[in-house]
Amino acid sequence: MRYAITGASGFIGSALVHLLAQTGNQVLPVPHSKTGAVYPHIPEADVLFHVGGGGGIAAADADPTGDLRAHATSTLELLTAQRAGCFGRLVLLSSAAVYGRVQGTVPEETEARPLAPYGVSKRTAELYLLAAVQRHSVDAAIARLGNPYGPGQRRLVVYDLALRALQHGAPLRVRGAGDAIRDFLHVRDVARALALIGAQAQSGSITNIGSGEPVSILDLAREVAASAGLNRDEVQTDGEAEPGKVNTFAPSVEKLRSLGFASEVSLSDGVAETVQWVREQL
Repeated sequence: MRYAITGASGFIGSALVHLLAQTGNQVLPVPHSKTGAVYPHIPEADVLFHVGGGGGIAAADADPTGDLRAHATSTLELLTAQRAGCFGRLVLLSSAAVYGRVQGTVPEETEARPLAPYGVSKRTAELYLLAAVQRHSVDAAIARLGNPYGPGQRRLVVYDLALRALQHGAPLRVRGAGDAIRDFLHVRDVARALALIGAQAQSGSITNIGSGEPVSILDLAREVAASAGLNRDEVQTDGEAEPGKVNTFAPSVEKLRSLGFASEVSLSDGVAETVQWVREQL
């Protein structure tokens, strides 16, 4: 099989490249341009994974126009190239941010109501794809990712906690009450999920990606503390819930499991690996 990947050198893209190349496939990066067309040269491939994009929620808030271009405009360009016969199937990596402020375990059928530029641009990309499936019968599927983590990710919760534990020691302080529930998935398992979606998901489908084993931020911090050489009870919260934050959010992963997915990296092993990677960067 020939696979093309946008964002092939990034956190998720590099894990996907490694996984696909391990099984003897040809993996081709899609070159990115800062000016003009976002992806001016698209190699021929059986499946193209669109995992490239902007810098995340904070970057989208700072530059919503650039974020829209990075996610929605780029997806439209790829769909145009797909219709011209450049590649067979398109898998778009979207985000659980499209759901907006919802509580509990969230299935794919939940109405998407994004509240910030990052979620809006991701949802716009999804809508372009779904319209192309309906109007032009292209073969394309959507993957919605929640909270990835692992070596190579230099931001977000696990990295921030690991850096704090290694640089400042005990106590490891957690913002808020620590009772917020989230679903964290190691980047190698993210790559496995994407590969399954690329091989098996129906065209026009939306599939959540997660571990199916949500955890509180406090328990996550305890895992980080233990991996950093601190005692688990050396974790402190400020005791105040963060205003406006959703307390419990986890993607439903029943559809992903129906494709044969099961996470292989446990939270304790994944956190330990990540903390060791952060230690090596210091």
